[in-house]
Amino acid sequence: MAEPLFIVADIDLSAPALRRWLKSAPQSVAAFDDWPESVRLGAPGLTELAPPVEPSVADALVSYCVDSFGREDGHLHCQHDEQAHALRFAACFQYGDEAGALASALFLCALLRGLAQAYTARQPSFIRLFNADDDLVCIGIGKQSSRVLSAPAHARVSPPWFDDWISQDNLGDPGRLMAALFPPLARALKKQLALGALQASPQAPHRYDSCFWTDGERVYRWPGDAPVQDAAPLTFRRVTPANAMDSAFYTDGRQVWYHRPMVGAVPVQPLEPGTAMQGWRPFGSDGEPILRCGDTVWAVACMDYPDGGNVPDEANYPLGGNTPANVERVLGGIASQGGIPTWEKAYDYEYLRPTRVLGRSFAHLKDSLFEDGESVYVQAAQGLLRLEDARPGMTTDLGALSLNNGRLFHRGQAIRRQPDAATLRHIGHDLYADDRRVYLLSQEMDGIHSHPVLRILQDADPERFRITHVLPNAILGDDEQQAWLNGEPLHGVTPRAIKLMGLFFWTDGVHVYHCEKRIAQADPARFEVLTDSDYARQDEAVYFRDQRIPGADAASFVADDMSTAHDRLRRYLFEEPVASQDAATES
Repeated sequence: MAEPLFIVADIDLSAPALRRWLKSAPQSVAAFDDWPESVRLGAPGLTELAPPVEPSVADALVSYCVDSFGREDGHLHCQHDEQAHALRFAACFQYGDEAGALASALFLCALLRGLAQAYTARQPSFIRLFNADDDLVCIGIGKQSSRVLSAPAHARVSPPWFDDWISQDNLGDPGRLMAALFPPLARALKKQLALGALQASPQAPHRYDSCFWTDGERVYRWPGDAPVQDAAPLTFRRVTPANAMDSAFYTDGRQVWYHRPMVGAVPVQPLEPGTAMQGWRPFGSDGEPILRCGDTVWAVACMDYPDGGNVPDEANYPLGGNTPANVERVLGGIASQGGIPTWEKAYDYEYLRPTRVLGRSFAHLKDSLFEDGESVYVQAAQGLLRLEDARPGMTTDLGALSLNNGRLFHRGQAIRRQPDAATLRHIGHDLYADDRRVYLLSQEMDGIHSHPVLRILQDADPERFRITHVLPNAILGDDEQQAWLNGEPLHGVTPRAIKLMGLFFWTDGVHVYHCEKRIAQADPARFEVLTDSDYARQDEAVYFRDQRIPGADAASFVADDMSTAHDRLRRYLFEEPVASQDAATES
């Protein structure tokens, strides 16, 4: 017959003191030498028990709760009574005579003994470890001290809150278990535990997200329902946000996986107990996930095939650059970085690249920039890269640029052909100026990868330059003598000749444009924009944006809104006819 084991602790403690204890370093069983001989006999090797590996008491309690869910025993009660200013702590081991139960109970008692550092009450409080027949340990908690002693008579009486808790049916019910925890502990536990997996079955499976599910026994990947090898259903969870392609990192507390639907679940690394993890997905749904495990950061990276294999040239590389020789060389390069190959693509090879960081101080700044106590990093196509000569705590923003230690970066990539950083100012949008020149932030291609550059606007006067109009894909500016469109000079055009025509059309006095595109044969004197829409006409021609609509009847053409229109012959969606007027009338 099972012999239950219990812990009860009624500790006079304020809520701030409780929070300080939860944030403090956990005490180990071996830190105390006054355990009674009866306990030592019941738990051989007591002082050799491994100390807690978690950085705080809260982390140790959450880790304990995860384990107790798995073994369906050792249930915990840890709540703060605001009115009584007291910590109500209890544990119930229904199978207290089984191997490991006493050691787990003493582990909790050692954590509770650490309360002495936060204890301020005048009278002592007591921690009691007992079974159905006898008290095993009684610990007195005072200011800056805890010691094993004989239990006073009043300490042997179970408090009413404990009786109410222990008398509940099905203590292991997920709702009851979460309700018995101090809210910060419950929130932390929810991040590590799939409560739905506790009640999952083949008849009522639990879905973690759109990609994984469990029947309570194993974790499966959808579609295909392939099992994830050795994944623990109870603690399986996603630890980074997923992007638009459903790529993300997952863990069960013992192993980390990277999942991309086109690839599957790729094992990344095993986890030591207590390893801190933190995940990000910069740039929203378009970004790639990035995960810190302790002092290692895993980032998605791509390695180009050598010998020009990264250039999309179907004549030389019918299947892209992934010839057998190129693939072999790339795999060697990935292995030299300690990387994990994930996806052989046509023009480069995707893999997971590890970067060593100072984990405790590693943090996300903005966009693709990260830093720790010694370095600044950027998440790029080649993985998480350390920025040369950049110093932590020195990054400032200048529009879309970042300035660090006298060097300029865009989304973590160094600007090629650096301008005078000391006098550089942001004019607006992608335009900048220093004391000598005006620049447009743009991208230069290097194979299939791009790099940021500040392109010089030739002969632009930095003192007088201003932005005059901003349209989708079009920035107009001038320095009172010359006008520019997206950094390109409009030769022969005086700034005063530029005028808007509706929302997105404009003229330089000679030509007509829709945003950045010039409309062939358009005459600003005869060109008519229709009701602030993307439609216009000139004589017998009808235009949608910069494209002429074949067959449209200019005389009867009417714009209904920004992107739909009709004439006497048919209706239009954008520039495409969608129905004749007769068919539309009949319907």
